[in-house]
This record gives sequence, C-alpha cells and structure tokens, in this order.
Amino acid sequence: MLTQIPRAVQMGFRLIRVSPKTVWVVLRVRLGCGAEGWAEITDFGDEAGLALALSALGRAIANDRPSVPGGLLALVRGRQGAARLAVLRHGLEAAAADALARRAGVPLAVALGGGFHDRLDCYANINRGIADRAPAGFAARAAEVIAAGYRAVKIAPFDGYLWDRNADPALFSSGVARVEAVRDAIGPDARLMIDCHSRFSVADARRLIDALASCAPYWIEDPVDATRTDAGDQRAIRRAAHGRGIRIAGGEDVTGLADAMRFLAIAGHDVILPDLRLTGLRGGICVLEAALARGVAPSLHNPVGPVLDGHSRHLAAAMDAQVIVERQVGETPLYDAIAGGAEPVRDGRTGLGSGGGFGFVPQFAGAEDEAIAGAVPVSFAGMAGAGPDS
Repeated sequence: MLTQIPRAVQMGFRLIRVSPKTVWVVLRVRLGCGAEGWAEITDFGDEAGLALALSALGRAIANDRPSVPGGLLALVRGRQGAARLAVLRHGLEAAAADALARRAGVPLAVALGGGFHDRLDCYANINRGIADRAPAGFAARAAEVIAAGYRAVKIAPFDGYLWDRNADPALFSSGVARVEAVRDAIGPDARLMIDCHSRFSVADARRLIDALASCAPYWIEDPVDATRTDAGDQRAIRRAAHGRGIRIAGGEDVTGLADAMRFLAIAGHDVILPDLRLTGLRGGICVLEAALARGVAPSLHNPVGPVLDGHSRHLAAAMDAQVIVERQVGETPLYDAIAGGAEPVRDGRTGLGSGGGFGFVPQFAGAEDEAIAGAVPVSFAGMAGAGPDS
C-alpha cells in the first residue's frame, strides 16, 4: 500500500528587524496534514527582493499544492535571480525537511539519517552584540559569555580597516588591542576566533599573524579575499599561521559540493565554514563529508538567527564526526524569545532542544514585521558590529 505523498498547502514569511544591520527573514511551510516547518533565509541587503519572491511563491504553493519536497522545490526552477533562487530553494528544502520531521514526530537530526550527538561543541559569535567598540567593551562581553557556559568566542575587531581603501595603521592597532583585551578577559584556555572579513592584503595578513600570535587565536578567519588571492599566496598565509600555532578558517560563501571541492583543492585553510543558507541541508552534508575526507575541520557558519541555529545544530548532530556550531549571541533578546528560551550551554556544548523537527516551535510574539521600503541602508559604514563597510 502506497503512503500518500505529503503536499504543501501554504507558505508564509516574516521579516523581523533586530538591529540596524540585521533583518531576519523566516519562512514557514504548512503541509496538508497540518504539520508546519520553518527555515531562515536572511540575506543581508536583499530583504525587498526576497519579500517579492516569497509572495509570488506563496501564491503558487496555495494554487498548486505541490508534493513535498520535490514538487515544492520545482516551483523555484526557471525564476529569475540565480543567487536569490538558491537561497529560496535551500529555505524551502529546510522548511520541508523540518515539517516532515515534525509530522513523523522525530528530531530533524534523525530524519537526516543521524542523531549521533545529543550535545554539540559550539562557540559564541559576540561581535554584533558589542555596542561599546572600545577594547574594554569587547572584553566585558566576552567575559559574560564565558561565564554563561561558552568556552569559545569569535569577534570581528578590525572595524573600518580595508587594505585597498582605508589601510589606516590606527585601525589595525585598535583591532589588535581589542583582541588582546578579550584574551586577557577570557583567560588562556578559552578558544578565541578572529573574523577579519577579508580586510587584509597578503602582506597585511602576515603582519596580522605576527601581531596576534601572543593572543593564541584558535583560528583567524578570512584574513584575505580568497577570490582575489592567488592559491600559492593562500597556502603561504596558512604556512605562516602554522608557524605561530594558528589555524586559518574560511569558506562561508561556498555554495555546494563542486564549489567546496575547488576551495579544498587550494589547501589554503584548516577549517571550512559552510552556511546552510547557501548549501542547503543535503549540500551541507556533502560539503562537510568532503572536508572531513580532506582532513579539513568543519564548522557550520551562522551569523543570523535562532531558526538557522536549530537547523545547524541538528545537521551537525546528523554527522558521525563532531562539527563545531557557530551561534549568534547577544545581538537581540529576540533570539532566545523566538526559540522559546535559551538553549543551555554547559562547558562549551549545547543541545538539540526537544520534540520533533529542529527542537522548538518559533515564537514570534513581540517580533514586529519590518516595513522594508527604504529601511535597508545602502552603506553600513560607521555602524557598530559585523558586516560589510559598504
């Protein structure tokens, strides 16, 4: 006897302003049986385009009632805007997987073929939650999250520095001072990750490695723009970092297995940071497996909200090997409110929540929808926190 194929009957979405730099975009897919699933497709600066595309998809889903997941994903084919469509497709894939797991009453990690871990290594990305950009402000926030149970933190301390436009030595020195202050605050045993947002030239990167060596970073992330840097120079930066006991991380913009294989073949990184918004769930698993086969450590990238965090934690739990998960901490109280309360972190590890799907049902009470017309800044210059300067 054939089981009836589930169908999607409705899709909705929310755009939630959480900071001057951030609007979370969350979509919801409802199946004919009533089960619902959620996904996050936040794409900085493209909120208006996503809203238009989601509105059109919502109408198509209501009219066509496509099968899940194949018919649902097919609705995206042939529409305009390749990068946006990839994000939409991966969001629909994730929401459908979440809905199907909830329909079956199992955790998403189990539905993905795993469930190997019930506790996961994680680190706190605290950069967006640091309003006071003085070294003391960085140090205070880092000390708070260590006290809350994290054993690793990531900061982006080099505000404003750009090697080809604004190579101000004072900005370089300020960034180093912030790193030193954080290391003093968290002690020698906690892991410290430094996100550079591709701000440096090859020569700058070598100087950076020397300047930060005494702070013992666990990794330096994206010191240079890999798309503009020769493969040999990338390997040379990695060798210089190894000489100081430092790893090099990158790859947050990898879009799938083929892209990841090109990235890994360069051998310029010790850690790859795939983002499920860009790879999708199935693609993310492929990227992680490929990295592990090459001896490159995987860590899931998430600079956004709690829904992507839920998907990231469950996909990491579906992997046989341990995968480090990035968590955005302190940008807004809405993070924990939407998740129905903070997922406890003990000794640097977090859990999977409870129930089916990715472990919680998003709670949007108190989260106001963003009126997107004219609300997204053209430039982020001068705003505190992570993100591009322009």
